[in-house]
Amino acid sequence: DVYLNEEKADNVILKSDFTNVLRSVEYQNIINEPKVFLNKHIDELDPTKAIILYVDDNLELLENIRNYLSETYNVIIAPNGKIGVELANQYQPDVIISDIVMPLMDGFELCNVLKTDLNTSHIPIILLTALNSTESRIKGWRENIDVYISKPFNARELIAQLNSILKIRKIIQKQTNNAV
Repeated sequence: DVYLNEEKADNVILKSDFTNVLRSVEYQNIINEPKVFLNKHIDELDPTKAIILYVDDNLELLENIRNYLSETYNVIIAPNGKIGVELANQYQPDVIISDIVMPLMDGFELCNVLKTDLNTSHIPIILLTALNSTESRIKGWRENIDVYISKPFNARELIAQLNSILKIRKIIQKQTNNAV
């Protein structure tokens, strides 16, 4: 009720009596072939759009965010930090958005792994999480995250953060290219 209708991203999620059945089928497919199932059209990335990797174990939110961002960005999703690290190395996204509390590898571990690897240390990371304590924020910044957004969040704020990060990256790339 706090958000205006246009700020709500959940209007694209189908609610039905079959939600639990569908969710169990989705989880089974993720266990069997997570990258293929979650990213069916990954080979069809638009080269004119930035690549966003979104990592979260909440399948409903994964789909919701992907649908919300996909008009403006190429969106790749991962259901946990372990798969997120694999996809980050493979696709070198322009920005990573990650939850903290996830199975196999949490968001803090994901940040640590990516920020200490020379191949991925340059990728900006946004933590989008329900953990909003001062300790969690400090731990995130110690892991070198770039932005910390608490859930529930305003979708316009997320878009503004993404646009700001991408704009700064373009400026840096342009300056680097001119210096060479």
